[in-house]
Amino acid sequence: MQIKKQTSPTIPFYLFIFILVFAPLAFGSVELWSIAIVELSIAILGLTVIWYRIKGNMQLVRVPGIVPLICLIVWMVIQIIPLPPQLVQLISPGSFAAYEPVFDAMGENQWLSLSVNQKFSCLEIIRISSYALLYILTVQVLSNSQRLQTTVKVVVGLTVVIAFIAILQRYTSPDQIYWFREGPVKARIMGPWINRSQFAGFIAMIFPIMLGYFLYFKPSINEKHSMREKIVILFSSPGSNAQLLLGFGLLISLFSVFLSLSRGGIINVAAITLLFYFLLTRKRGRRLWPILLIFCGGIFLFYLNFGMEQIVQRIDDSFTAEGNLKFDRIATWTDTFAIIKTFWLTGSGFGTFVDVFPLYKTIPNNFIYDHAHNDYLELLSNGGVIGFLLAGWFVVSILFSGWSVLKKRRDQFAILLGIGAMAGIFSMLLYGITDFNMHNGADGLYFFFLCGLLVSCANTRFHYRSSSTLLTGMPVHSSKILLAASCVLLVAVLLFPARIFIARQIYKDVEGVYFSRQLSKDKLKQLAVMVEKSSSLDPLEGTYLMVLGNIEKYLTNNKQALEFYLAAACKSPLRGEFLQKVALMLPKDNELLANELMELSYKRSLKKDQMMLNFAEWLIWRGEKQRAAELLKDGFAGNPTLLEGAVLLLEANYSAEIIAEILPMRVEDWIKYGELLENNGQVNESEYFRKKALDFIENEEVVRANWFSQLYYYYVRQKKEDAALDVLRQAVLKMPEVVEFHLLLGDYYKKEGIIYRAREEYEQALIFEPGNEVVKKRLDSLSQ
Repeated sequence: MQIKKQTSPTIPFYLFIFILVFAPLAFGSVELWSIAIVELSIAILGLTVIWYRIKGNMQLVRVPGIVPLICLIVWMVIQIIPLPPQLVQLISPGSFAAYEPVFDAMGENQWLSLSVNQKFSCLEIIRISSYALLYILTVQVLSNSQRLQTTVKVVVGLTVVIAFIAILQRYTSPDQIYWFREGPVKARIMGPWINRSQFAGFIAMIFPIMLGYFLYFKPSINEKHSMREKIVILFSSPGSNAQLLLGFGLLISLFSVFLSLSRGGIINVAAITLLFYFLLTRKRGRRLWPILLIFCGGIFLFYLNFGMEQIVQRIDDSFTAEGNLKFDRIATWTDTFAIIKTFWLTGSGFGTFVDVFPLYKTIPNNFIYDHAHNDYLELLSNGGVIGFLLAGWFVVSILFSGWSVLKKRRDQFAILLGIGAMAGIFSMLLYGITDFNMHNGADGLYFFFLCGLLVSCANTRFHYRSSSTLLTGMPVHSSKILLAASCVLLVAVLLFPARIFIARQIYKDVEGVYFSRQLSKDKLKQLAVMVEKSSSLDPLEGTYLMVLGNIEKYLTNNKQALEFYLAAACKSPLRGEFLQKVALMLPKDNELLANELMELSYKRSLKKDQMMLNFAEWLIWRGEKQRAAELLKDGFAGNPTLLEGAVLLLEANYSAEIIAEILPMRVEDWIKYGELLENNGQVNESEYFRKKALDFIENEEVVRANWFSQLYYYYVRQKKEDAALDVLRQAVLKMPEVVEFHLLLGDYYKKEGIIYRAREEYEQALIFEPGNEVVKKRLDSLSQ
């Protein structure tokens, strides 16, 4: 059934444009409120399109790739459905192992889901479902040539504006988004994004569309024309102004990517430009390398004068002094492979990577890894082979159907913009090898938009009599399914992200309260009411249940506290703090299980510092001091700032020899422990660790003056003058450029009457600071 010419419904189109504009401008749609608005708008757009379909002002068309897309969403839903534990153990042993300790503590086996965090998986279902609906609606809205051309203009213009804003921000206010919103510490803000890679990924997706639009306005110049005639045609043709503006926009967009210093973005833009011209060459059957050579040469010359030094430095930072690749993502990928091995068939649940990764993490740092920095590995770990194959089926079907139709088209707009959309899809696929842009709200949305744009460009007719598209009409039952999907999405957004947002706002009044037994019962009950409201609005969040458990504990209701802790652990069995709360509240007859949960809480925790200290304290309390020492040794080695918890070493009454084995061979750590001993009244013991700290200077890349100063002043306080003098002599040998040490040593010699040695030290100090007035006065005093 062919689609007849229809009037252009304005309301769905305006709402469609609003979604495309709002998503990137709303800080990349990475926050709950912004992505919820996008999802809500898509649901309303679906209902509006169906309304126009009922009124007869708009007909719906069949969409390629819809079967694998629906199957993928169905699989995501299956992951959160409670199943019998025996079935879960059979098909996903990893998910069963995550829940098993909690069920052992409860004393019963409940039905459980394949996902180890239902809340995160539900949010992902809503996000991907909204993207899928946008893809379907994009094909419906852009089945009209006028709307298609207008949409391309808006998207290209929006991209240039975002790139221009990013450049201005980088030079005027690099730490603020839109010049008013502070970003995280050390964030490389670019435009509306706090992550420069996600900004570069967005620009790289739209860049080939801009390039195709630029070539669309290219004037027709014959080789027989003279140079003067070619120049006249170039500037007098109807599309010359548009081409000049688009050329300027291309340069701005490219400059913004290079300015972001995103290595993946720079490589991506270059690779996608080559792919665009390769596809265009395949379509036209003739070589276009001269145009490509001129274009790339112009880009190179432009950046040779603007920022090439920074780009080279950024690439140079990717290698160590020995020439080895400095790329910590390889370690992340290696650990992700371990997750895939465990959850290979069904996955751990979409959106659960942040929960699962700590259990398999071998990287010695305290960072939280939200994503795997590889969309394919994360898809395999979260969705298993089933989810990976369904997602791949959808993408391949879109690319195959789009290219098979484009090869037959003759309309230049359809060809150039269709190839641009295809190259943009490949851009996201290429970027997914080293980053996680698919999990960014705006970038993920635009990937599905490009899928719809490819289908629309390939099938929309620009010159027609009876039908505006090559796609056939959608059956009535499919329209009903689309209506149902829009309604379900609308309800899901209102009942889930919206309620989560409200729950967080209520909980803000509780979050800053320090819970202790000093709080009155009335205050604790008042806080409990507020937390219960948050929990009722967001029932899948375990944090609220844990806080309710804390309140019950301080109200001495230990049984109720344990029930809340167990409920929290059931919601997120891989959250270490929940498991630790359960372990601490279990009765004494469950000591073995409590020990198992304490160990698991450390392994599964996002931030292992406090969990490690609590676990070590637990082991010391149980008399397992040797095991606690091994745990503390590993923890201190991995995180230098963790030594603040070394008070446990004092409480455990370890010998100096054992403590020497526990402490890392770092100067700062031994000094801090020496200070801790002195503050604890163990002055004599402090000397051993302070003095021993200087033995590790050879292990340090940078030597600090305060390492010598702390030991020197310690000896001064203890009136050990000879020892203090030895430290000063070592300091002068190791750090001759530090004037303070020469002054102190000169003062000592002056006091002892060894004037010539005092003069030598003062003169050495002047060599390094010729204008130091203090040193000059000391020399003058020697002359007098």
